[in-house]
Amino acid sequence: MNWVSAIAGRIQGVIAIDGKTLCNSGDTFRDTKPIHLVNAFAVENQLILGQLATEAKSNEITAIPELLKLLTIEGATITIDAMGCQKEIVQHIKSQGGEYVIALKGNQGNLHAEIENFFQQAKEVMPIESGCDFAQSVEKNRGRVKEHQIWVSSLDWLDEEMIKDWVGIKSAVCIRSNRTHKGKATTEYRYYISSLEPVAEQHANITRSHWGVENNVHWHLDVTFGEDQSKTRAGYGAENFSLMRKAGLNLLKADTSIKAGIENKRKLAGWNPDYLLKILGVK
Repeated sequence: MNWVSAIAGRIQGVIAIDGKTLCNSGDTFRDTKPIHLVNAFAVENQLILGQLATEAKSNEITAIPELLKLLTIEGATITIDAMGCQKEIVQHIKSQGGEYVIALKGNQGNLHAEIENFFQQAKEVMPIESGCDFAQSVEKNRGRVKEHQIWVSSLDWLDEEMIKDWVGIKSAVCIRSNRTHKGKATTEYRYYISSLEPVAEQHANITRSHWGVENNVHWHLDVTFGEDQSKTRAGYGAENFSLMRKAGLNLLKADTSIKAGIENKRKLAGWNPDYLLKILGVK
């Protein structure tokens, strides 16, 4: 943690908390399940800040507060998927001086139902009539068209009793994503609660940053470092090697001396001892 802090400088912006299962770390012979790691990724710094191992994805609820205790999050915004939508987790974030944008699903029954119902009505009228701040964007890439619409509302319409235990909560967010590819269209709705002011453009950037962890971390661990193919299982081997891969990924991302992708930088570090020592900070 100290090493990451030294190379990262001040951590700011979005810190995405997300889990990843090491697929081949389980052992049917010894009847052990694959390890599930909860990771913290600083989006602006492009650095993995820490990890915590759990026995299953369902244990993320208890692992997230423990991981947060290891981090300095003052002034940063924490994003978590619906598994982390818990009052205790929100309280941890606010007590450490952070803000939060957390996905909301049916695991928070009445709150989810009320917010979903509000936005179903809000999207039928003009944003100014609903009292929501609104933003939209269109992305086109290789024949795929993605349209995102986002509504953000304050919570003055919601029963105070329903949100009194959600420390710092200020906004509710609805995102409608329309995807079109080869003539086939799909629509998805996502809902969030937030401790930030109801500003649509800001929330659009933050939620987009959270999903970037898939491309910037998980993809590299699996494709560049072959993490899912690793069959290291004994003792703490799988957890330790995952930590080393992340340390390597941090170092390669931090190096700007050459213009190359992470995979090519990794190969170059294996071929060129001088570059390897430079990456390690020895030379």
